[in-house]
Amino acid sequence: MEAIRKCLPHAVSFNIPKGGLYLWRYLPEKYAADDLLLRASQAGVSFIPGRNFFPDKRNGKNFLRLNFAAQSQERIREGIMRLGEVMTEG
Repeated sequence: MEAIRKCLPHAVSFNIPKGGLYLWRYLPEKYAADDLLLRASQAGVSFIPGRNFFPDKRNGKNFLRLNFAAQSQERIREGIMRLGEVMTEG
C-alpha cells in the first residue's frame, strides 16, 4: 500500500483488502487497463485487466487486479514503481 501511495498517480484509488490474494485498483478515466497492460508488460510488470471479471466487458475497462501474495515485498515495490513510471509517461 505504501508503494502505491508513493509511486502511482494520486487519482488511482483502491480498497485495502481484508484478505485474499489480490488488490483491486480503479484507474482514472484517462487510463484503460488493456492499453496500460501492454505498456506495463514492456516495463516488466503484469496485472489482470478488470474487464475479465465483468459480465459486460465494457464495464471493467478502468479496473485492474494485482496479486500481492505471489511476490516478495521487494518485487512488489519494484513492480509498483515501474507501473507508476509507465502511468506518468503516458
